Amino acid sequence: MEKVEQVKPTLVVIDSLIRVHRLKEDDAVAMSLVVGRLRKIANSGTTVLTIHHHKKGEGPLARS
Repeated sequence: MEKVEQVKPTLVVIDSLIRVHRLKEDDAVAMSLVVGRLRKIANSGTTVLTIHHHKKGEGPLARS
């Protein structure tokens, strides 16, 4: 957040989401902390774009 306040960027791109936290992505409570921090950046007037990659492996990307 210090860097965002200093630079005042229009856009912050996070590629990929896993690189900015060490929490379990299947834990809603943990991820709410991550999203809260991203929301703080967005509320400062900066657009936040996060990229989250699907797991590598076999099978279709869309599953029911």
